Parts: sequence; C-alpha cells; structure tokens
Amino acid sequence: MINEQHFESQALMFDALASVCQESLQDALKTKNQASFVVSGGRTPIALFERMVEANLPWEKIALALVDERWVPGTHERSNALLVQNHLLNTLESRGMPTPQFTGLYHPTETAAESVAVCEAQYQEIARPFDITLLGMGPDGHTASLFPHANGLEHALNTRDTIASIVAQSSEVTGEEIERMTLTRHGILNSKKVVLVVTGKDKLAVLKTALKGDDIAEMPVRAILNQNQLSIEVYWAP
Repeated sequence: MINEQHFESQALMFDALASVCQESLQDALKTKNQASFVVSGGRTPIALFERMVEANLPWEKIALALVDERWVPGTHERSNALLVQNHLLNTLESRGMPTPQFTGLYHPTETAAESVAVCEAQYQEIARPFDITLLGMGPDGHTASLFPHANGLEHALNTRDTIASIVAQSSEVTGEEIERMTLTRHGILNSKKVVLVVTGKDKLAVLKTALKGDDIAEMPVRAILNQNQLSIEVYWAP
C-alpha cells in the first residue's frame, strides 16, 4: 500500500518532510517519554537535518537510529553515523542544544555478522513501533541495505528480528562497501510511519518499475511497497 505525494521542487518536498517528522515526533511525546526517529544515509537526512535543527524539538527525548550502515568505522567518509554526527549532532552541540540518544550500527568486529546480536539488543532498547522511519531507494531497486540478490537477503526479508547483516553483490551502487548492517523488512514495517523519499525522473522510473513487478530478489524495495501491513508514504520531487 502506498500513498504518493509529488512536489514541484526538492525544497518544497524537504520542507514538507521536515514538518511531518516534527509532527510525528511531537505527537509521540504526548503519550510517552521518548520518541523514535530512524533515518537512512545519503542526501535525504542532510537536507532534512538542515531544516529540523531550526525546530524547537526536545531532542533529549528522541531516540535517533540508523536504517542501515556500511561496515566501516564512524570516522569513515562514507559512514552514515558520520553523516548524522556532522549534519545534526555537531550542529545541535554548537548551538548549546540537547542532542538525541543516537544508536549506530557499527561495532569493531571483523565482520558485520559477528555484531548482529549486539545491534539487535541495542535496537530492542528503542521503543517500537518506531515513530517515523525514513527510507531511500537506489537505482537498482534497493532500500535500506536490502540489495538485489545479496547474500543474506532472504533472511533479512523473512526474519522477525529487527537487524540483519548483508553482503551485497559488488556494483556501482554499492561501491567497495558491500558488507552492510540493515533493518530487516520486519524492522522497517514495525513503524507507525514509513516515508520513502525519491528524487529525480530516473528514480521515479525505477519506482514505477518496482510497482509493476513482483520479483523481490530483483528489486527488494518491492518487499516494502507491495505489502498490506502498513501504508507507505512516497515523497517524490524532480
């Protein structure tokens, strides 16, 4: 189930997305002590964080976590944790504002698989369902780190665990970091609201292709789009 919203520009889309995130987190805090906010890597959180740091949010009451992570230390230039640090946490700290409780997905073990249990335990400490989860989508039809025909994909799609490790097939999309930690299908759908952010005409074409087919191994984003458990909000802008 999907609900598509198209915007005239990315600026308008990110304005709307920031408002939705703020409202979701504030609404959650009306009934509980902590709200949960789960974000992907890439450009989406940068544009979003630039807007959200201007909001009067009680960040100390928000649990911030990653949808997925390359199996690299938090100092690596392609680390999603570093992106969060640079574009949200550092900004909040520089303004003397409280910061969210941040949970990453990298631990210094030789392989991602060796840290699945630790990551699972840490994510179990975050109140679920997650209040809002943000996803992106690659040109190959992956979302989170659920890559086409990846080693571990079937498990990640079918387990009731929240976290899984993946070894993707090397491609231009994956880059050198083919070993990943990711939310599972169950983990993603265990959310009150899921927003899939898509930009550009090429990605829109990928989305349309995904919606027309049913081969999940070929385009794993179908596992999120083609289900009846939760309505997925799709935000698109050119």
